[in-house]
Amino acid sequence: MVVNFNYKLSSNSSANYIFHSKFFLSILLKDKFYNSRTVQELYGFVHLYHPKIVFLSETRVTASRVSNMRWRIGLRHCLALDSVGLSGGIALFWDESVDVTLLSQGERHIDVKIKKSPDQAPWRGSFVYGEPRVENRHRMWDLLHNLCGEWDGPWLVMGDFNEAMWQLEHFSKTLRSERQMMDFREVLSHCDLHCDKWLNTSLKSIIYGYLT
Repeated sequence: MVVNFNYKLSSNSSANYIFHSKFFLSILLKDKFYNSRTVQELYGFVHLYHPKIVFLSETRVTASRVSNMRWRIGLRHCLALDSVGLSGGIALFWDESVDVTLLSQGERHIDVKIKKSPDQAPWRGSFVYGEPRVENRHRMWDLLHNLCGEWDGPWLVMGDFNEAMWQLEHFSKTLRSERQMMDFREVLSHCDLHCDKWLNTSLKSIIYGYLT
């Protein structure tokens, strides 16, 4: 499976950055999802890129409030998880023309089986928002290890891992731990996940699309 990704970033946007293809749209929000400006911009993104699946991270509101917005953005189906206090919260929206079956979900991931059409073989999509605290990053790596052993077909892992593969992706006066980045690279290698395309690394955090 080959998916080409691009990004768009605006300093005036309510999204930190977006990551899109002809089928997917992934957005890391910097304002609460229920903010009217955020909803309006999301509606604009959906109508600009016409994705069939949209993944949001850092919604910062309850799952029910996120789900209630699916009609406004034009995608009929939604799986959402509550934020924890004033941070976190993830949601997956999809068009009614796509068959999406939930496999598992947790505070920082939504794992689904996807069929674009009835006559096509299913493939797996895991949408993630990584642990913000360094000491907890292993939880996401353990999750990917577990998910990897449950599927032998095409697999896309998409989202913000809150981690860098290499020092050149990390823009800070404080260098990132080599051990941290090595742990990330090791789990990607173990799962046979490969980055489809390098993105511009002028962002503080990179959204990756990984394919088996």
